[in-house]
Amino acid sequence: SQQRGFFDLHTGMYETIYKVTVNNAAPGEILRIAGRIEASEKNCAYSKLWTYVQVTRPDGVKLRVSPYAWQWVSRKNNHHMPLYVYGSHTASQSGDYEIAVLARATNTEPIFLRKYCSMPGVDPRNQALQDQNVAQSNMWVEFVPKPVVSNGVIVNIDDYYSFCCDYGSIIVERFSPFAAGQSPGDLRGVVDFERRFKFPQATIVGAAEVRDATKGFLAAASDILRFQGLATAQYENGNNIFALELEVDSNRIAVSTENVVNDLYRFSLQNDGVVEATQNETIAFEQVVTGIETDQDAYTLPANQREMATLHFSSLGAPKYLKSSDYVTVSNDLYLDLAGENSKTITVAQFESAANPSDIIRVQSQAQIDLLQGAVGACSARIEIWEYDGVEYVVRYLSLLDQRYVRTDHSSASYSPFALHRLSGSAQGYRVILQARCASSDPNFEVFLKDYGQGLIVDQFGN
Repeated sequence: SQQRGFFDLHTGMYETIYKVTVNNAAPGEILRIAGRIEASEKNCAYSKLWTYVQVTRPDGVKLRVSPYAWQWVSRKNNHHMPLYVYGSHTASQSGDYEIAVLARATNTEPIFLRKYCSMPGVDPRNQALQDQNVAQSNMWVEFVPKPVVSNGVIVNIDDYYSFCCDYGSIIVERFSPFAAGQSPGDLRGVVDFERRFKFPQATIVGAAEVRDATKGFLAAASDILRFQGLATAQYENGNNIFALELEVDSNRIAVSTENVVNDLYRFSLQNDGVVEATQNETIAFEQVVTGIETDQDAYTLPANQREMATLHFSSLGAPKYLKSSDYVTVSNDLYLDLAGENSKTITVAQFESAANPSDIIRVQSQAQIDLLQGAVGACSARIEIWEYDGVEYVVRYLSLLDQRYVRTDHSSASYSPFALHRLSGSAQGYRVILQARCASSDPNFEVFLKDYGQGLIVDQFGN
């Protein structure tokens, strides 16, 4: 689900950014939710964006079903800033469920607001825009639908951003149980998956781009391809845009953007997408990193720090169906104090379960890190998957690091590492660990991880 236009986000109030209704849900159905929003500040002050996923049950009760995520954005540094949230809910009542991504902005001073695209047809490059003093808001959330392209020409332009920004979305996966011995009929399960991450180092100069592609998935009509991607950029010079785009058949279906500046130096962005086949066809995703500056501003894409993970759901072949979906929360605040060391790693959350050989494990997670004292540190989060062979646990999978600097003027950072792994032929069980790590030359560097900002969702697919 995507929407069009701009959304002014006011201080202190949560607003619904995206929502979708799941109709006629039955008790026991599992709703897996991925939300993605992007904000831009409207002046030179700092603002903090907060977001989470909410489910409204048929009886009207509203539930938060994800951790909170929050992060700073400013004109001086990142200017644009995406956030990612992941939720899970098991239906307990029959009826319609409303799924929503909510957000709010916080700031402490009046600001000068420029109203970009205040009405359809306004080009934000036009200087004759409405300017006004607004004390309630200094951030907007940007979202538009996928453009419709005919013979290479975009035909659904409402305003300038209809062809520049597919910023946010909410994706809801609906898993329905079926009785033992009952044929699943045309229910879809996982028939194939792929993870690619061994990509070489590259440099983005000006408006250059780098393209990575998945394999072509042979899909039948109504098959679903579910994609998640990550890339990390490292500052070289200037102030270029790090735009991480997702394309299918040369049509962009998602993008996350953020400015690469020396103060933040290195950080990761993600993509999230879904495509349903309309006929028997081959579907491949392309993940594109591109800059937009016309000068020589540059940043590096380090080797082996870009990833593409795809699940193929189909009713054909021998699907692996969802056996379990577990949402692990954290009940206590955690602290990471370097105490004179150069770096330190802590376990944020973990989960373990019995399994069968060749089961597929998908993990989505959130880790929220806030500065407690010190000046600046390089922090990251990752997923480890350990397999149990009946004798011992052995680490078999390491996700890529989701990276971001934490510093006094960007004291909050959100991380969402993910994993996609097929267990080996000897596996009898597995353990998933979400870890956070910080490194700093400041001996007083210390961060804390607020309990409601952490979470781990583990899906197990098998026969």
